[in-house]
Amino acid sequence: MADREAVVDGYARRGASGDGMGVTDESTDSLLAMPEAEPADSSGETWRNWAAWWVMGLTNNVGYVVFLTAAEAIIAGGAGIVLAADILPVIVIKPTAPFWAHYMPYSVRYALCGAFSAASFLLAALCEPVELKLLGVVCAAISSGWGEVTSLAMLAFYKESAVTAWSSGTGFAGVAGAGFYVMFTSAFGISDRTTLLIGLIFPLMYVLCYFVALGPGTVFAEPEPSPSSASDGVPDESPYAAGAPVAGAGKLHQHASSGSVGPGLELEHTEGSDGPGASMVGRPRQGDTTRLVNPPGHGTKKGLAEPAGTRGMESCDATKTMTTAQRLTALRSLLPVMTWLFVVYFAEYTINSGVAGTLSFPNDGLPKHDFYKRAQLVYQAGVFISRSSGQLLPINTLWPMPLGQTIMLVVFIVQSCTQFIGSSWIMFALVLFEGLLGGAVYVNAFRKIRAESPPHLREFYLGAASVADTAGISVASGVSVWLEPFLDGVRKSSGLPVA
Repeated sequence: MADREAVVDGYARRGASGDGMGVTDESTDSLLAMPEAEPADSSGETWRNWAAWWVMGLTNNVGYVVFLTAAEAIIAGGAGIVLAADILPVIVIKPTAPFWAHYMPYSVRYALCGAFSAASFLLAALCEPVELKLLGVVCAAISSGWGEVTSLAMLAFYKESAVTAWSSGTGFAGVAGAGFYVMFTSAFGISDRTTLLIGLIFPLMYVLCYFVALGPGTVFAEPEPSPSSASDGVPDESPYAAGAPVAGAGKLHQHASSGSVGPGLELEHTEGSDGPGASMVGRPRQGDTTRLVNPPGHGTKKGLAEPAGTRGMESCDATKTMTTAQRLTALRSLLPVMTWLFVVYFAEYTINSGVAGTLSFPNDGLPKHDFYKRAQLVYQAGVFISRSSGQLLPINTLWPMPLGQTIMLVVFIVQSCTQFIGSSWIMFALVLFEGLLGGAVYVNAFRKIRAESPPHLREFYLGAASVADTAGISVASGVSVWLEPFLDGVRKSSGLPVA
């Protein structure tokens, strides 16, 4: 595996050397279309990859949900501790992974994620000390958080439909995780310990999907510098250079130079539907050349490894050679999309963690605990539906959804304080809408990043953007610690039911 990965890396670097493994095209028109050029594959191969990404999304997140559902069984009265152990590692991993994960081949990353996931179920099921059970929860968080960053980055090498497949799988994880635990413990009467041991099927499926089921990915064009650009005396205006303008400040020009990453691209930040700088368009400039590594099954020479974009590959050259300063500067181009992700997740998880638990409808026979459990199921259903809609109902304008989610947060807070909506059915409809909004932003944000980012930065951008939803969840968790008891106090002082 290691030898194959080393050859893959060298193969990608030699693509334009004229040895027959790469193609060049100096036509501006063809270059403009190059980022969207994807090798044709069979319908069977497309569905194979779609199914693999769906199952990988499901198994990546399902352990996280299982441990939240089993919190009271893991540590009696310690649901908050379990929640913290499930979140804190992700807060560390997601912001930092874009700066170190590229040192590992994808095969190593997925193997480690699978190992952490398996360890989480074993520790929680077999160990008696609370500290070791919590270590199991931490392992689940590491597996889920790192797995998401890794998979989103790797989606850069697959067709757009794979983004929807992954998103749909992660959306179903909420329903499957809670349903799995409740079904085995409540419906079948199986012990918590045995149920968690049965859960080892999830990391096994995860690893098998990557190493066995997932087929080769699409290989995208990467720009090469024009022969004259390295010495043409043009000052460096790279978007990674110190003091370069950022998103919303007009156009970012990346000149070809030996020290730049992915030379020959102009990053055009246009006034789009999501505001200044929301569109990320990579356009090769006149006179530059582009190489395209042979796609899977198209002319690879005998004895060479599979092209970049297949199992076991390493990150692309641009991702591996960027400096820390360049990464930080490049991240600023993502701020518009990351802002919408942060806002929608902050509002969504504030509703779920800080407001929904205070609502009750005694006239409908739903005290707050019963309403909350049913509301969570309805919410997860909404998330699954919308995360599965990326191909059927693509949405390019993101900002109305975070705005709508913020309005939903206000409505839920007012409902908690006044009980102005008397029907639980209306509230369930609003909860469903909340889930639909949150899931739609997730799938369409990453679909938008994949479609509009320059090819050589697509892998880095997809992996890095996931920090926004984690930041929103983390801030919402902190706010909810204060908000829920505050709303309970308001309801009590107003004579509204608090049980």
